[in-house]
Amino acid sequence: MIFDMFAKAKQPPLTAFCTKLSAPENLIRVAGIEATKASSRTDKRAVVLSLTIMAAAGFFVERFRWDRGVWKSSRRYLRDTNLDVITAEAIVWVHSLLGKLWLNDALKDHETIERIGALTFLVASKMALHMVKARTGFGFEKEATERRSSILKS
Repeated sequence: MIFDMFAKAKQPPLTAFCTKLSAPENLIRVAGIEATKASSRTDKRAVVLSLTIMAAAGFFVERFRWDRGVWKSSRRYLRDTNLDVITAEAIVWVHSLLGKLWLNDALKDHETIERIGALTFLVASKMALHMVKARTGFGFEKEATERRSSILKS
């Protein structure tokens, strides 16, 4: 019992999923399974992209865990923010940045649109936000739309 206080704190469900997914071998394994399971109507690129976005968010949150004191000064801004909230925000941030990069490439090389269409990013976003809701019980769509629009304006 006394040793329980030295055990690693259990991560909230979304953060735990995304940080496990951030290990390359886990991402490759899960992406292979999910892409194989996806129906023929589902864009398999969107499945892999959504998993990659969640893995990147998990990597970010895991490497910059505020409870470990990595960013001590951030505590005054984030206080007791749940890691799942930070992970969900990181998912939106990563998705928005990848979307901006894709759009920039598409403007320079129109074949990019043929390889990865705009719908792939939309579907990947919906899949990632569905995972946020499935793991947390909280629908984050409205907030994600607001964040994405402010990110894209900058």
